[in-house]
Amino acid sequence: MSNRRSFWLSIATRLEQMGLHCGPLFAVSFVQEHGSPVDKLVLQQLSRLAPLEARMRWFRGLERLQNPDGGLSLNLAPGHPSSLNITLFSLTQLEYLDLLDEGADFVSGAVEFIISRQSETDETDGSFSENSQLPSESVPAWATPGDLHATAYLTALASWWLLRLRPMEAADSLRRALSYLNLHQGQDGRLPGFWHSTWLATGAAALASDTGSTAAAAGLGALRARPDDDWDPGQAGWALNCLLASGFGVRDVLWLARIICRKQGLTGGWSSEDGDEWAPWSTAQCLRGLKLLVDQTDTIG
Repeated sequence: MSNRRSFWLSIATRLEQMGLHCGPLFAVSFVQEHGSPVDKLVLQQLSRLAPLEARMRWFRGLERLQNPDGGLSLNLAPGHPSSLNITLFSLTQLEYLDLLDEGADFVSGAVEFIISRQSETDETDGSFSENSQLPSESVPAWATPGDLHATAYLTALASWWLLRLRPMEAADSLRRALSYLNLHQGQDGRLPGFWHSTWLATGAAALASDTGSTAAAAGLGALRARPDDDWDPGQAGWALNCLLASGFGVRDVLWLARIICRKQGLTGGWSSEDGDEWAPWSTAQCLRGLKLLVDQTDTIG
C-alpha cells in the first residue's frame, strides 16, 4: 500500500471515529484528475509528500511576480498595479504549502503592501480597501473599492493575516482595523455582506484576544446559526481552516466538518462558489481542514 493511500485511509478512520462520514481518497483522486499544479502540491503536502524542491520551484515563480511595493497584480504581471485581494490570497497558498518561513522576504513585502492599503484619510477609519488604480471591470465583487461589503471582507481578511504574521509590527494598524470590525459587527454577530467576513473577523477577534471574547463568541454564534443548506462546501472548508488556525477547538468547529462531509460531491470533490475551475482548490482546502481537525483531536486525546 502506498504511503499516500495509507495516510488518507488513516484520516478516514479517524473521521469515522468522530462520526464524520466522507471519502478522503475519493477526494484525493478528484484533485489529482482535475487540479492545477498548485492544487496537487497542496494535496501532496497534506501527507508531507510534496518535495521541498517542487514547492520552492513554484514559490520562485511567484516571487518573481512580486512588485516593488510588495504586492501582486491582478493578472500576476510584474509592473501592473498591485491588488490587495490577490496578495492576500497568495499568503493562503504559501501557508497551505508550508512555505511561510521559506518565503519570509516575500511575506515581509506583502505585509508592507497590505498595511499600505489601510485608510489614511481618517484616523478613525481602520478599514482596508482594494487598489483603486485597478480596472473596475477586472475587480471581483468582494473587492470593489468603496463598497461596504467588500471593505468589511478585505478588512477582516487583512486583519486575520496581520495578526498571524506580524502582530507587533502592525500593532497600530491592527488597533484601527479591529475597531472598525467591532463597529460593524451586528448584534447578531455578523458583519455586513459576505459570510466570509464574519468567519474571518471571528478568527481575528480570537487571535487578538481569545476565542471566548465577546466579538469572537458572537461571531461563532452567528456562523452556527446559519442554516446548513446555505453553506457552500468551499465556504465551510475555508471557515474550518480559518477557525482552527485562530485557536478554536474541535467542539467549536465540528459542525463545519459535518457540513463538509454531507456535501461531498458524487465525483469525490467539493464544489466552489467560484465555479467548477475552483472545485479542486475547494476540495484540497476541505481535505486540509478535515486533516487539521483530526490532528487537533489526536493532540487532545
